[in-house]
Amino acid sequence: MITPVDLENKEFKKSFRGYDMEEVEAFLGELVKDYGRIYRENASLKDKNAILNDAVENYKGMEETMRSAIISAQRTSDEIIRNAHEQADNIVKDAKVRAQELLNDMDGRIQALNRECAEIEGRSSLLRAKLRTVLNTFVQMLDELPEEKEHTKRIEKVKHEQNQEETKKVTEQ
Repeated sequence: MITPVDLENKEFKKSFRGYDMEEVEAFLGELVKDYGRIYRENASLKDKNAILNDAVENYKGMEETMRSAIISAQRTSDEIIRNAHEQADNIVKDAKVRAQELLNDMDGRIQALNRECAEIEGRSSLLRAKLRTVLNTFVQMLDELPEEKEHTKRIEKVKHEQNQEETKKVTEQ
């Protein structure tokens, strides 16, 4: 690539009937000045482009790192969710098993209590029947007892007879 210095140092052969030297020199001076500015801008843009390319490469590296981190985080998240679902399923299964065990235990207890209640009801009925029989027997015995007045008379009669016998024994002696 031609540099501004190359343009400045360029010399042309002189020929008869050639271009006006002052005009050519003036034009070349402007050309050197503009080309120098453009050349510097181009160099500056190349530097900026190199810096930006480095930044792009850096960002690409960061992007790849972030992509890897996101993929890793997604996998970890998926695994955590899967484990949580498994644990939840296990908890539900265990709760169902425990609930069924409790229901079975309660059913057994209810059946035992029902048998016990039936047995108590049977005993209660038997005891009531026996008590009725005993009470009926007592009522019958009460009904067979003489009335109190008769009983008192009999007791007095027996006492009187005993007194007479004692008196007789005493008098006989």
